[in-house]
Amino acid sequence: MKLLDALGQLVTFRASYAQQMEDIIINRYFHNVKKGFYVDVGCNHPAHYSVTKMFYDKGWRGVNIDPLKSVMDMYPGERPEDINICAAVSDKEGLLEFYEDGQCSTVSQEDAARRGLTCKYSVESMPLSRLLDGLRKQGKLPEDIHFLKIDVEDHEREVVEGMDWKRYRPWLVVIESTLPETYIASHDKWESKLVDNGYSFLAAHGVNRYYAADEKAALLTASYLSAPAEPFIKDEELLPIKRLWVSMSMD
Repeated sequence: MKLLDALGQLVTFRASYAQQMEDIIINRYFHNVKKGFYVDVGCNHPAHYSVTKMFYDKGWRGVNIDPLKSVMDMYPGERPEDINICAAVSDKEGLLEFYEDGQCSTVSQEDAARRGLTCKYSVESMPLSRLLDGLRKQGKLPEDIHFLKIDVEDHEREVVEGMDWKRYRPWLVVIESTLPETYIASHDKWESKLVDNGYSFLAAHGVNRYYAADEKAALLTASYLSAPAEPFIKDEELLPIKRLWVSMSMD
């Protein structure tokens, strides 16, 4: 019987496309939402290490943004019903130097210097709220953004500062919170901006931190706790304020 139970777990376990099972974790917050909407800043490849591929396959749709043309050229074929934009996101509009390094490409000069990156060229950038304004004017943006993912290799602060958090209220925000290719925490650069705009820390998992809009925190936590358990993901502690803390080792 134990063997059958173990085999059953393996059979029912959903494959994760994401690097550290971010899609599995996000899905627990939204397991009752059949057709949601995401915004993926720093989306990179449409399948390999993708946080949103699982959701697209489930019927969700969203916006994918990345300045790396070689990966964005794949999206019309792989995600024809998504909105796919080849650009950088920052705190202002203009040109930025883009240091190409595959999945770890960056517009952060500090990060590029730290990693010794030299292959660079200019890319267009704009604040996220301005990009969303344009989509809203075109009637392409729904009322609810269920989750926003930001993974831009040490340029997270600029993306956060370029967002109008009063006008746009993603339910869940997932942000890479360590310096690229390290375990060095970097969330101190931008976390206060989120908190000041009505977002509460929910979870830490791998290289990411998860935040909920204050008005959605109770709903998201209740959804997570009511979702079917996932193998290898353990809820280690429920904080007194009823916010969920997820902690796993970084693989």
